[in-house]
Amino acid sequence: MVSGYKLLFWGLILAHVNITVGFFTVFPAFVGYLIFLCGYYDIEAETKKRRYLIPRICTALLVLLTIILPFMEHFLNLDVYSTLIYQYYQSILMLLEFTTVHYVFVMGINGLERRQLDEVAEKFVRKDKVFLWLMGLGICGVTIGVTANTNYFQIVGLVGNMLAFIAGVMILFTLSDFRTTFLENET
Repeated sequence: MVSGYKLLFWGLILAHVNITVGFFTVFPAFVGYLIFLCGYYDIEAETKKRRYLIPRICTALLVLLTIILPFMEHFLNLDVYSTLIYQYYQSILMLLEFTTVHYVFVMGINGLERRQLDEVAEKFVRKDKVFLWLMGLGICGVTIGVTANTNYFQIVGLVGNMLAFIAGVMILFTLSDFRTTFLENET
């Protein structure tokens, strides 16, 4: 599980921090989501329950969407910025990531409960609830900002982006905390 959380951590960082030189992106977002998917499979392999189909589909959709839209833009010369899917692209990615990360929290909490670390698991349950509120409000704010597209509602979109950013930073710290918790309790 320790290596899985490490892959999740670096996958999310690479998915959100893209370095572009000219027209070439050094680490496109789909590379980060592929690493994230590998980390997810690593964690899921160590869980005893095999009922996590929803996050698999969501992570595969993240990889697929982050491959298709840039491909359409660069190689097919389509104006993707004027399409309806691009207007809601960020909201869709945020919703898919929201679902996947929540299931990662659930798998980690279940792993801690199997090891009878209920006090530590309760700490991660609280972190999951905070993540769900922050990211959920962030998704709502971004979607409202895009849908209404007036100056007042663009402020709501900006607040939604800020809440999602705070949730993203919290995710990274929580994944690191999961990793160290499982590393300490492996022996």
